Amino acid sequence: MNRVALDGADVDVGYSVDLTIDPILQALAQRIAACYTGRQDVCSALGVRRAEDRDGVIGRRLLERAMVRMAAIAIVDVPSGRIEALAGALSPCARQEVDGPGRDMQCDARIPYPIRYRPDALLNPAVYHDAMPASTVKPILAASFLSNATVGARWLAAERSAMRNAAPPAQHSLRGQLMRSDSARFLDRMFCADQAFRPCERVWEVEATSVAFGWNAGCASPSERCGRHDLLFARPAGASVDDGDARVAQWIPFGRLLVVPDERSSAGRFVDRSPIALDAARVKRCAAGRDGRPGSRDDWEKCSGGVVVDVVAEGWGQGHARSTALGAAGMMATLAAAANGDAERHAPHLVRGVRGVAGESRPAIEAEVARWSEAGIEPLRVSAEAAEVILSGLSFSHRSGTARLACEQVFDARTCRDIDWIAGKTGTPTFPNDDRSLDELARLCAPGARRTAADELACSSLRPYKWYVAAYRSDPRSARWTKAIGVLTERNWLADGGRIHGAGDHGPNPAAEIALQVAGRHVGALEAALR
Repeated sequence: MNRVALDGADVDVGYSVDLTIDPILQALAQRIAACYTGRQDVCSALGVRRAEDRDGVIGRRLLERAMVRMAAIAIVDVPSGRIEALAGALSPCARQEVDGPGRDMQCDARIPYPIRYRPDALLNPAVYHDAMPASTVKPILAASFLSNATVGARWLAAERSAMRNAAPPAQHSLRGQLMRSDSARFLDRMFCADQAFRPCERVWEVEATSVAFGWNAGCASPSERCGRHDLLFARPAGASVDDGDARVAQWIPFGRLLVVPDERSSAGRFVDRSPIALDAARVKRCAAGRDGRPGSRDDWEKCSGGVVVDVVAEGWGQGHARSTALGAAGMMATLAAAANGDAERHAPHLVRGVRGVAGESRPAIEAEVARWSEAGIEPLRVSAEAAEVILSGLSFSHRSGTARLACEQVFDARTCRDIDWIAGKTGTPTFPNDDRSLDELARLCAPGARRTAADELACSSLRPYKWYVAAYRSDPRSARWTKAIGVLTERNWLADGGRIHGAGDHGPNPAAEIALQVAGRHVGALEAALR
């Protein structure tokens, strides 16, 4: 223990803990999160503008005049793995749903989410709030495809050759499918459409690639820590821990993909999915979609049949897949480090050092910190060439892909086309009420109303989310990626008509707006654009 002498007696005082948080970046991220969840005073003080709102109230078309009901932001320094910002905010009515005793008269009574006191929901959402990652898993899938023994080298060479052309990537290319978030074509690649969908190893290689990105830690055997990491020192959940380690660790959700609940043990334990030969005929029917014609817009949208549909859901980034904003940022930090040509991956961690009182000999605590820190450094298992290809595709997302609308809310269209310092991916998990209004839900979910099984899902606690993850250069003149950002938001409802805002992955994305507001100010690009 760390002690000081006070009036002749030894007193336990603990240790001073140095955190990795950057106060300026943390304050910026927290203020943007507050602005987008309804704090108009913060928006005004920071000079936040959106094209749609012109010089008026931010989010004026939505309930509470808040763009989102929840915002979670995590920023990781790529070279070191230091967590530099963990910001989060709830709109007033969203907070009242979990903070008790209930929503006040200014909140819309039609909102279908149950009201109950949940102290865990008030913790920092950047590290404690996980959600289905949806299309943000595509960088992991893409890295898996490009390392495949059968097609990887050929696909990688074709993409790198096309990168010599500065124009937006072709629709059929992997980079183009990343830019446009073409989930159907990604599933074609994952399930080996080029081999007539016969059972192939590509499906299961995604699971192994997830580990290379820091996800799926501790999932080799059934565990409550599957997909978790220690927030403080970056020790992965799969590492052996003694009693002393367990007292120090703060295990938080990070990322998991292609895992399943363990049926032989208690709830909350997950394990890696065991590879099996999938029914090729069933996979082909899923690939053809509702109209039965491969290559059309509804491909993979009608899928049923045991394990096949479960694995397809994971390919969508849904099913049992989960991530936090920090886990998503950690994934992008790994990708950025690989593109930089780094040899090692530094896992995100919050503690920079631990100090005792002046003059005290503290070899024990220094050894403990060193032991934990070493556990967070691993050789990079993503090739620099593949990472460059993936980030190249993602760098077109805000120019002519799924993040373009968000970029043009923050910058003007011409500026968005010229931005080359950020490469990001949007994501929108499925939400069953995208086509229902609050009036419809109020009738459907009223006590005593007759409901089908689908209606019960509509009245459940499932929330509508939007994701954005990115790597960016804090110095736009540099060739190296220096920061990774992950943003998770809960979408809000439109005040006029009561529809949910931003349905689908090609619609408005406030999570991408938030990331661009933060990163744009951090690199100095937004101030220049607003002058």
